[in-house]
Amino acid sequence: MGQMIKADLLNLGGGYNGGVPAHAILDTEMADLRNFYPFGPKLVRRLGTSKVNATAYTEQVTSLFAHKTAVGAWTLLVGTLTGLARLDGQSLIALSMPPGVSYPSSVAPWIARQLLDVAYVVRSGTGALKRASSTFIHDAGISAPSTAPTLAQGGAGALSAGDYYAVATYLNLTTGAESNPSVVSAKVTIAGSKKINWSTIPTSVQLQVSGRGLYRVLTDQQAEYYWVATLADNITSTYEDNIVVADMGSQASFRNGLPPANTSIIENWSERLWLSDGTAVFFSQFSYLGPLPESFYSSSVIEVYPDDGHKIVQLLAFGDRLVVFKTNGTHYIVGTDQSNFTRQTLSDRHGCVAPLSAKTAEGLLIWFSGENFYRSDGTNVDSISTSKIRDLIDKIPKSQLKNVVAAIDATRGWYIATIAQDSDTHPSLRIIYNYKTGTWHVDSFPSALGAPTYMGDFYDSNGAPLLYGVFSDRGGTEHQHVYDLMSGLVDDGAAIDAYFVTKAFGLGAEGMLKAGRRVQINCAQTAAEATIGWLLDGSSSLHNGGRAISLYLPEMWKRYSLSSADQLASTLQLKFAYSGAPALDVQGVIFESLTSRRMGVVH
Repeated sequence: MGQMIKADLLNLGGGYNGGVPAHAILDTEMADLRNFYPFGPKLVRRLGTSKVNATAYTEQVTSLFAHKTAVGAWTLLVGTLTGLARLDGQSLIALSMPPGVSYPSSVAPWIARQLLDVAYVVRSGTGALKRASSTFIHDAGISAPSTAPTLAQGGAGALSAGDYYAVATYLNLTTGAESNPSVVSAKVTIAGSKKINWSTIPTSVQLQVSGRGLYRVLTDQQAEYYWVATLADNITSTYEDNIVVADMGSQASFRNGLPPANTSIIENWSERLWLSDGTAVFFSQFSYLGPLPESFYSSSVIEVYPDDGHKIVQLLAFGDRLVVFKTNGTHYIVGTDQSNFTRQTLSDRHGCVAPLSAKTAEGLLIWFSGENFYRSDGTNVDSISTSKIRDLIDKIPKSQLKNVVAAIDATRGWYIATIAQDSDTHPSLRIIYNYKTGTWHVDSFPSALGAPTYMGDFYDSNGAPLLYGVFSDRGGTEHQHVYDLMSGLVDDGAAIDAYFVTKAFGLGAEGMLKAGRRVQINCAQTAAEATIGWLLDGSSSLHNGGRAISLYLPEMWKRYSLSSADQLASTLQLKFAYSGAPALDVQGVIFESLTSRRMGVVH
C-alpha cells in the first residue's frame, strides 16, 4: 500500500443531489439520502409518525382543514369519502347533513377555506359550494323564496295613498347571508294615512335560514325595493307595516344568487370567496356591511384565456394578488378596490398540473409544473429542482403527476411534497425543499403507509407547529386515520430506516487505485447500532456487506476499522445506515484510504 489520504466531511448539510453522477456533486452533498435532513452542517434523523385518532374511522380519510372557532382555538375538520367529520378528543365524529342528503363516495379531497366564522368546502364531482361548522355540512347559499308575500290595506297609519309592491328575502341572522328577493307581490292600492298588512310571508326549509327581510317600493314606484323590517325568526307569516320613507332602509340586492354549480377550486382573497369550475373564475359579493361569501352575481365572472384549451387547476391568495394556475401558465388577478379586478400574467410557460402542490411561503410561490418544481417572488420564475432531484421527478408515473401534494413547515423553512415512483398508484416518497437554504432531502415511510396523499400544517394549543397527513388505502386501516407526521421516534410503531451515501471521492488521487481503511463518525453517545460500508466505483452494494457498529461510545468522534484492501477501487463512497429508535444527529464523517497503484499499471 502507498500513501494514506482521507476525506474530512465536517459539513454534511448540502442535502440530496441524486440527479448527477456521484463523483460530480459537492463534497457537502449526498448522492443518496433517506430520512435524514440537513440542519446547518449536520444531518438529523427525522421525527416519526403517529395516529391522531386512536380508533379507525368508518371510512377513508381524504383531507384536513383547521376550522378556527376562536382566537388560538380550532377544530380539525376531516374530509372523508362521503362527507366531513371532526376530531373530538381521539375520535372522528361525522358531521350531520340535512335529511335525505348524501354525497357520492370519492377519494377526491375536500378543499376548504374559512371566511368569517364559516368553513366553506368544495370537492370535485360533489356539486356546488358547501358550508360547514363543527357539527354540520350542507349546501351554501340561500335560495330565494319561491312565493310572494300578500299585501292588503290595513288600519289607520302614516303611509301615503298609492300603489305598492313588495318582496321578501331569507336571512341567516348570524352570518348576514341573504337570498335574492322573492317573486313580486300583487299590487295593493291604499288610501292615505293607512298601514299595509303583510301576510303569507314565505318561510324556508333551509337549515341556515333564521330570519326574513321585508322590502317594498316607494309610493307609486316599481322594481326598486327598500328595507321595511327584519323578522328574527323563520315562522312568523304576518307583519303590520307602518314604515314611512324616511325610516326605510337600504335597497334589496338582486346579486345574492346561489354559488355556481360544480366548482372544485376555492380560495379566500380580498374578503371574498373565489371559486372555479376549471374554466372560469367566480367571486362572491361584498356589501357596505362586509363580505357576503355565499352571494354570487351572474356577472361576477373573470375569464382567464378560455380559448387556450387549458384548464384552471388552482387559485391561491398571494398578498395583494390572486394567483390563477393553469396547466400551461400562471396568471393573477389584482384589484384596486372591492370590484375593479383585472387579470395579468406571471408566466405563459410555467403552468401547474398538480393543484395541491401550489403553496405560498414567506413571499414565495412554489408549485409543481409536471416536469419540474418552480418558485416565484411574484416577478421571476425559477426552477428549484434543477438536476438535484431529476431522477425522482422522472420516475413519477404520468398518471400520478396531478396527484403531487405539498405542505409548508414554516418553522423549518420546508416545502414538503409527496410523489409516486415507477409503477406506484399512490405517493411513495416525501421530498423536502428548504426554501431558505436551497437544499433538498428525501423521506420514505413503511410500505403499509406509503407517503401522505394529503398534508396540512396546523398548530397546537401552545402555538407550536403541527404537520398532519392522511394516507391511501393499502389494505389495512391506516387510511382511516389522521397522522401526526412529526411525532415520536418511530413510524406508527415501525422503525425508521435512515441512511446517507456520500459523494464518490477520488480523494485527490483520481489516477490511483485505493482501499478504504478507517471511518470516524461524529455523533453523541447513542444506545443503538448502525451499519457502515463502502460503495466501490459506484456500486449499489456494500463491500462485504458492510459492518455493524455500536454508537454507544462516549467520545464524539467514534473510530472504526473498515477495510476494502481486498478490492481496490478508483472512488470510494461511504454509506451510513441507522434504524434505531433513539434520535440521532451525525455532525461529521472522516474516512481514510490508502493508495495502491496507478490505474492501468501492471506489475
